[in-house]
Amino acid sequence: MATEEQVSWAPKCFPKQNEIRWQVHPDNPNRTLYTCVSGPRKSSKTVGCLHAAVEHAWEVDRALIAIVSPTLTNAIDGGCWQQLVEEIVPMWVEGGFGLEWVRKPYMAGSTKRVKCSIRNKHGTVSEFQLESFREGADENDIKTRFKGKKLSFIYWSEAATWVKTQAGFDIISEC
Repeated sequence: MATEEQVSWAPKCFPKQNEIRWQVHPDNPNRTLYTCVSGPRKSSKTVGCLHAAVEHAWEVDRALIAIVSPTLTNAIDGGCWQQLVEEIVPMWVEGGFGLEWVRKPYMAGSTKRVKCSIRNKHGTVSEFQLESFREGADENDIKTRFKGKKLSFIYWSEAATWVKTQAGFDIISEC
């Protein structure tokens, strides 16, 4: 369990990133079901969202977090997944308050999904999984991938650029 000193640790973030973290924080009484983060390129939106995802993994017992990207290449080659596992999670681990890797990034044999997991403040494991689609994925592809899943947090990278229908949005958001 975390001590009072450990709880006070926070990543070094810009004010806007801290605003994103608080907006989706489990303790925020004004938290909404959906949070849309928009702004110009290179304004640190992704970093704020990834910090929020790691904070969720730390705070929520047995959290299951999906990082959804248009393609595997977009996420891994300098994208949000690479940033999560090479910069953001290590920053939290280095905070020295108890968050630690349980399993660094790997490809699950049964699903061929890229995953990683951390130990959270409850002493249980929270898992991140990368969800991606081939170029030109449609509503049926989204339904096949997400139908029946129950996730505690979804970070949806560049959603507006590749989800073309309300039905596609609804399928993922219902998870």
